[in-house]
Amino acid sequence: METKRAIIYARVSSVGDRQNTERQISDLTRYAEFSNLTVARVFEEYISGAKRNMERPILLEAIEYARSEGITQILISELSRLGRNAFEVLSTVKDMIDAGINIYFQKEQFSLLDERGSQVSLHRSLLRRSQRAPNLKERTSNSGSIQAGQIISPKVVSSVERKARSNQRKPCENNIKRS
Repeated sequence: METKRAIIYARVSSVGDRQNTERQISDLTRYAEFSNLTVARVFEEYISGAKRNMERPILLEAIEYARSEGITQILISELSRLGRNAFEVLSTVKDMIDAGINIYFQKEQFSLLDERGSQVSLHRSLLRRSQRAPNLKERTSNSGSIQAGQIISPKVVSSVERKARSNQRKPCENNIKRS
């Protein structure tokens, strides 16, 4: 069986005691062990998420390393670590897919590619996530991370939200007054 090589990219916004990358690295290392991935290198960046991806030297180094060293997967703790600008995140995601490099986002429990290297359907993944976490929109908007509607088609998000809202509005038999 071929050993799959991965790298970890961890980012926090500030340097010092207030934030560090230890939890991200620890969690992603455990995930790699569970998934039989060999972690070739860990990249830690201390820079604001508001910075453009071209202004993140460690992210750029990690991407270049993945391309040049035959890395099959980049492990990231959550989507917001990759950026706050939806277009930049999408551009990075597309570049990685085109290069055959998978990205795994631990918080979202989402990979770009499946075991065969085929693209994972965002629509199917979003539906699974919405069933597990009906308050996804609220959580992402409160955390400052990229909202689902910025990542995929607004039509998909709005149809999922409509379905969730209609399920919440159904009256309970016991609450209906009968005359």
